[in-house]
Amino acid sequence: MENVLFINPPQSFERKGTSEGLALPLGLLYLKAMIPECNTKVLDLSVSENPKRTFIEILESKDWNVIGITVLTYSLDTIRQLVNLVKKNGNTYLIGGGPHATLAPNDCIDMGFDAVVIGEGEQIIADVIKNKPKGILQGKPIKNLDEIPFPDRSTLDNTKYGVFGFLQVPGLATNIVTSRGCPFNCTFCGRIIRGSVRRRSVASVINELKELKKQGFKNIFISDDYFITNKRWAIAFCNALKKEKMRFNFFYQTRIDNFDKESAEILREAGTQYISFGIESIHPNILKFYNKTSKPTKWRELTEKALGYCNDTGIYSQASLIIGAPMETEELFWESYDFVRENGADTINVNPLMYMVGSEIWKDAVKKGIIKSNEYLIAANKRKLCSIPPERIDEICSEVFEKVTSNYGHVLSKTLRHIDRFRIKLISIGIKKFISWNMLGGDWRKHYDIMKEFGYGKTFLEKPEKRTKSNL
Repeated sequence: MENVLFINPPQSFERKGTSEGLALPLGLLYLKAMIPECNTKVLDLSVSENPKRTFIEILESKDWNVIGITVLTYSLDTIRQLVNLVKKNGNTYLIGGGPHATLAPNDCIDMGFDAVVIGEGEQIIADVIKNKPKGILQGKPIKNLDEIPFPDRSTLDNTKYGVFGFLQVPGLATNIVTSRGCPFNCTFCGRIIRGSVRRRSVASVINELKELKKQGFKNIFISDDYFITNKRWAIAFCNALKKEKMRFNFFYQTRIDNFDKESAEILREAGTQYISFGIESIHPNILKFYNKTSKPTKWRELTEKALGYCNDTGIYSQASLIIGAPMETEELFWESYDFVRENGADTINVNPLMYMVGSEIWKDAVKKGIIKSNEYLIAANKRKLCSIPPERIDEICSEVFEKVTSNYGHVLSKTLRHIDRFRIKLISIGIKKFISWNMLGGDWRKHYDIMKEFGYGKTFLEKPEKRTKSNL
């Protein structure tokens, strides 16, 4: 029997990223389900308190025949360290897969991987482990997602997941995918599959949720790129949940142009607690640069309506914005920020524009000589790529974070108007956290500096400049 170790790397060995601990590494759990004949362990280092020490201990605990690592562009420095540690430990067959492996396979070969899988690996993983071929391997797209087994979550510590920044949702949390791919082609997106969607049947998703209910899960994070790509499917899904008398707390991301009053009401009734909307900006020229929508002049109106539907139904809303488009000024950014804030966004997430390998803006920047072809991830707050200086982008992100953390009055009011069991428990957790933060010194930011990777500035111990008319 082959001993197989699949690894989900942390973004850094030094500090925990804001998204780490939110959801399980489903890609690796799907692979594990495809090879039941192997002795397979999935090691999620993103939720480890000391990921490097944990990895070394697991690496030395057994003679691993095969080690597979998910290669993410955000984690390249960490992954290079993992590869070096594996190579020093013996002749283990080392496989790389995931987004960066698909977009830059030769980079992974140069790191030291024996084999790199491009695309989806479920249908070839058994043969790869058995035959151990070298070089770049082409995966096989899965045409019918219902035909593959559910992810094997059996050996993970599920109590470590469901962490939103610095709060863990009450009850066991896990994640599912109901579809793969995205029908849109945003220029900043480095996703592997764009322009098309393969969706699981409602029956398949319901059957997985039945299993998760038996295992005691209460909270479900839907990890689709965009959940409501098909309104008819979403309504059928909600109706099936109601028929089966199943209720979970759902969290996911979607688009404002796929969200209306009927969707909000049905999804809230089915258990939706939180939606993140990729709004990016309200300005047509910036939206055109991002290829975000075919109707950029209507984006402002759609944003207002979507956030309004969430406020009316009690769904927590996050408005995600991007700062750093070449034509963007600070004044234009603040107009977008003020608009989503005034229209009731519960939280506002601001990310510096990322030029990521595989995205159209990255390809164009490489072609123009602005970015080198071996620079796989360049952020607008690290290099001057627009009229706003990089250091000012950091300051703006910090300022936004300060404003968001003071929005507790709006969020509390909404919580009380749309109270349920989940929210009662959430308030209890929040009160306990508040008390513990004060006992630790009165400023929780000194103990939970975890937002930097999502564009919230250098450090929260530094006070950002106050926004005035002069710096607009």
